[in-house]
Amino acid sequence: DWVGVSSARLVEMDVAGRIMLVHPDDRPLLLDFNKILRSAADDEVKSIEYRILTREKKYLYIRNRSKVFKRDREGNVTHILSILQDITEHVSVRDELSQLKRQQT
Repeated sequence: DWVGVSSARLVEMDVAGRIMLVHPDDRPLLLDFNKILRSAADDEVKSIEYRILTREKKYLYIRNRSKVFKRDREGNVTHILSILQDITEHVSVRDELSQLKRQQT
């Protein structure tokens, strides 16, 4: 519930509704990521970072780790298992370190 929308509501939303919560610059990346997942091997874990809008109109940085969970008889992906992690603080520290390194050179 870190974005101000319950997990149950997120599950109920269609893809178009969920994608509207993603930062506009990150939407194409996430859509491509979802396509890549469809062709991933069963034991393969894919990862992406993107920003998602909260109810307070702030963006959180999210790390999404996903893998194929279930396929139909034809081998098409029917279920994906995803773990989302708030990495906003990590990204902030990473950006600060990058800035400090640039200043030192």
